[in-house]
Amino acid sequence: MLTFVSWVFISFLLIVGCSQTTTPNSSSTPSPAAQTANLTISAAASLRDAMDEIKPLYSKEKPNVSLSYNFGSSGALQQQIEQGAGVDVFISAATKQIDALQKKGLLVDGTRKDLLKNHSDRSYNCFLPINV
Repeated sequence: MLTFVSWVFISFLLIVGCSQTTTPNSSSTPSPAAQTANLTISAAASLRDAMDEIKPLYSKEKPNVSLSYNFGSSGALQQQIEQGAGVDVFISAATKQIDALQKKGLLVDGTRKDLLKNHSDRSYNCFLPINV
């Protein structure tokens, strides 16, 4: 059974993730390479089960988009981003790490989203894309 976290995240990805745009000089038929995309998502380890539930559902909705996960502590993920790891979406279990990344200019302005809180009142924050 899907958890509330799964539904919230699926909705979020469907709204903001991987929309295709064309430029005025581009062909209306994209090349095969342009038709596929990979989203790299670094997420708090506590979200592993929810993210595993999301993957097949998201793939069904967006078959040309693959999701790659990187799980770890929010602090370790922050350090990876600071060291240049390529990440499209970062879901942190704490605001401390996101605040630090924002102060260093590693987040795109206006992309910070408070997604949800769990039963222990832990807040999950999502930011995309990351300027690395």
